[in-house]
Amino acid sequence: MPYERIDFVHPALDLVNSQHGVGRDLLEDERWLNDFLERWGYSDAASADAASLVALRRLMRRIVETVARGGRPAEPDLARLNGILRGGRLAPVLAADGPEYELRLVSGRRDAASLRAELAAALAELLANGEPERLKVCDNPGCRFAFYDASRNRSRRWCSHTTCGNLD
Repeated sequence: MPYERIDFVHPALDLVNSQHGVGRDLLEDERWLNDFLERWGYSDAASADAASLVALRRLMRRIVETVARGGRPAEPDLARLNGILRGGRLAPVLAADGPEYELRLVSGRRDAASLRAELAAALAELLANGEPERLKVCDNPGCRFAFYDASRNRSRRWCSHTTCGNLD
């Protein structure tokens, strides 16, 4: 069964959206999980423990939904995210892509803890270096897809104007 690609623009949001709306849990689909790991450069991770990714996704979803509502993540959630970050022993790496530079946190180890730490770091980076007010959750109650609103006036309400935005 093919899965729909909607808006894979960020690894943290991609993980958060691996289960949204009433659809199936994509982390249970080995093909999707392998594609996810390949898409974000984690294909050399020694193991992708789906159960621990599900727990990380729940935590990240709570944080994203809280920020999308204009709130601040709960202290216990931040503490859990920080614990995951520390568990991966991440190191900063400067990458050049044409004229652009990107500072990324990566791990020398490629195990499940490091994979979770890199995904947690992706969300932390999005919150710390992006514009958190642009993090949104689709207004369609049957969807709830998380996305980054890149519109000029920050007024995007749906994950897709052609599907969810066309329901009004």
